[in-house]
Amino acid sequence: MKSQETVDTAQFATHGFQLFPNLLTRSYMLQVKNALGEIRQGIYNRSRPPMRRVPEPPTSEGMWRVDQPHLCSEAFHDLATNPLLASIAGRLMNSSVVQVWYVHAMHKPPRNDASKVGWHQDGQYVDFFSGNFVTAWLALSDVTPSSGP
Repeated sequence: MKSQETVDTAQFATHGFQLFPNLLTRSYMLQVKNALGEIRQGIYNRSRPPMRRVPEPPTSEGMWRVDQPHLCSEAFHDLATNPLLASIAGRLMNSSVVQVWYVHAMHKPPRNDASKVGWHQDGQYVDFFSGNFVTAWLALSDVTPSSGP
């Protein structure tokens, strides 16, 4: 993990997003990716199951989602409470306090029409929030132009 990351608050304020390529190490993200595979199989290493898996059970071919994976997975709990991510979120919001409100993980197969989600900002999906908040998208696999829109 990197100890410091440049946060361009002006760019974030103007465009509503900021990219941090390779912010977390490949091995760290591989642990999280492997944990997602375990969650798909119903294997949990924390005291609670996730809030929900959609569909139930998740398929191996199509798109699926798990809500609140940090409840059932140490790897997702560590990711959701990662100090570097919290620091970046705090700087983007100009806040000394950061609270994780919601975590979900999605499996979206490449080049699958059912899993296409175009460029968007998450604010339209969280209309119950007001004030400063940020969302983070963390890829668990390589994202290249050939990954599709």
